[in-house]
Amino acid sequence: MLRRSRELAGGGARELFASLDPAVTWSAGKLVVDRPWCNDDASLHGDGLVLVPSAFFWPSVAVMSAPYQSMLVYPVLGVGTLWEQGPPPAPGALAALIGRSRARILLALAEPTTTTALAGRIALTPGAVSQHLTVLSGSGLAVGMRVGKQVVYRRTATGDALARAPQAYRDDSSNQSRWARGAAR
Repeated sequence: MLRRSRELAGGGARELFASLDPAVTWSAGKLVVDRPWCNDDASLHGDGLVLVPSAFFWPSVAVMSAPYQSMLVYPVLGVGTLWEQGPPPAPGALAALIGRSRARILLALAEPTTTTALAGRIALTPGAVSQHLTVLSGSGLAVGMRVGKQVVYRRTATGDALARAPQAYRDDSSNQSRWARGAAR
């Protein structure tokens, strides 16, 4: 929902609907859903449209209307990671640079999440995760945003760059081997 809100704020309805599904388009102030069961003359009758993210409807969108409020159900991103136990182990060099727990947290922030959710995924206490997030935020690698009563954290562009560094520079053993070969020459 956070990603969709950003798309709407950044590019308006056209960008929001373009990212949901190729069958959904926004043209001349009109939403068009190209599905055989969608009526071309259907309208919202002033009730609005509710966007419903779903982990159970995939790979395209679904439209629900009368007698209920009109809804557009769309698949959420990252559904394949819902059943993962936690983030991948922290790469050696990244863990050596910022610490094993902070590296795991930084990698887990690929999708925005709360302190409590991170604590459950990484098997640390919420207090420990909060302390690490404070350091990551202070370093410009993560940022928190209040959403209702919760604070949702995500990586910054700098955090993304560090987390996505080429594998050769993230693995301690390959860097040590490279250094040893260079020193031997």
